[in-house]
Amino acid sequence: MTGLIIVTVQYLPFLIPLVAALAWLTLPPCRETMVALGLRPARGRPLVGIARVAAHVHHLQDIVAGLLLAAAAVGVTKAVWHWAARACTPVTPDGAARG
Repeated sequence: MTGLIIVTVQYLPFLIPLVAALAWLTLPPCRETMVALGLRPARGRPLVGIARVAAHVHHLQDIVAGLLLAAAAVGVTKAVWHWAARACTPVTPDGAARG
């Protein structure tokens, strides 16, 4: 059983991106952007940051900087998502969107 755990821990980080890349190659080009932007990181709770500051693992400015970077990333992702959704919507010759 220990051997299985060791193999899983060593090779799973390589297997997951490989499977994701193979799935990516089967997508139409327009949907690649939508999928890339739809990936969601694991969300922590605010108490985790507070606990890490209380345990002297991080400083308060580390947590605040992380929140600011996350907010900037969300803003950029939403803007690109909006652009990609419009780019992927088929348009008729008269300019009306088909859906």
